Amino acid sequence: MSELFRSTAIPILLLICVTPFGSVCAADPAPFKVPAESTIPSGPEGAAIKVGKALITDTRKSSN
Repeated sequence: MSELFRSTAIPILLLICVTPFGSVCAADPAPFKVPAESTIPSGPEGAAIKVGKALITDTRKSSN
């Protein structure tokens, strides 16, 4: 990476994160309510949801 690029890119990125354009960088997390497990549909769609949940909640076990 050239010195000119490094000396200009970093300040520009920092400026973007502290201006109104950078509001994405410091946005509050969106509220998320976990749905009840009883609302998971049956069939292939429900099976896929359960696999996804297992991947998120216990990645090590799911990767074997």
